[in-house]
Amino acid sequence: MIEIYVPVLLNFRDNALVYLPEQVERLRDTLLSEDNGIRELEAADAVFGHELVRPDATALESGDVPAWPEQLDRVEAYYYHHRIILRYLFSQAPKGGDRAARQVAVAHSAHVLEHHFVHRINTVDDGAPLPDDEHGRVTSYYSYCLIFAPEPAHFQDRMDNLLGSHTFRIVEVTPRLLERDRTHLVRISIPSTNVYSTTDVGRWLKVDILNAVYQHMLYAKKEQDERDLQTLVAFSRRATAHRNVMEESQLHALWDHAVDALGGRTVDLHSVSQQTNLFRISFVAVVLAALSSVVAVVSLIVVLR
Repeated sequence: MIEIYVPVLLNFRDNALVYLPEQVERLRDTLLSEDNGIRELEAADAVFGHELVRPDATALESGDVPAWPEQLDRVEAYYYHHRIILRYLFSQAPKGGDRAARQVAVAHSAHVLEHHFVHRINTVDDGAPLPDDEHGRVTSYYSYCLIFAPEPAHFQDRMDNLLGSHTFRIVEVTPRLLERDRTHLVRISIPSTNVYSTTDVGRWLKVDILNAVYQHMLYAKKEQDERDLQTLVAFSRRATAHRNVMEESQLHALWDHAVDALGGRTVDLHSVSQQTNLFRISFVAVVLAALSSVVAVVSLIVVLR
């Protein structure tokens, strides 16, 4: 299974805009509705509570909606204020692997964001308790891809697989004492951040990485563009474009955060495994010693009787 998140940061005409609670609810009711092609979702493995309605054959043949590959199980949707997150769930990798899945997600999400979110926000009816067009209009957005995919067999055995982009491993510590900590391989590049694993990735690690993408990439790129645009406008009043593409500075910021906060290291993790194993061996030794003491005390009581 391949799981792709497309985190999105909306850019409003007035970025100091803060919706009131009732305004957020009104927008959520408008955007996450069947009238907008999005319905409630109650699947046991769902992350978000809504999904896009799969288009029928007529809609697909008309070309009004992008193709929906057979391997794509569903597309989930989340919305709150400046943030939209789309989750693409593939039952199996399409031909071409995770790169092909990413291309599907990027192309499909562009259509979804434009037609189901940006256009709807900008054309919401006048009766809605929302800011006027001067402040509440979406002018552009920033997006990225975060991919969770099974690690290919023997992938780490070849050094050339590890040198094409920022690549490192992170250890996800399990709360269970006798369960081995999970190790995941992470690759950060301009098109996406890929997390390859031979086991499940925990919910909190996914949340941490998604929030890191927002903080160190999307918000950072948005602020950089605002500074650059102000500089350009000083020389040319025609400068209006925004570029929704990550740059190396954002990649380095995300990498630094992964090292500091997520335990990412470019060095070998053998020492970490040894430390974990030593702790577990010590714990087992303490338990066995305690049991031996109990048996000894019981035996002494029996003898004294």
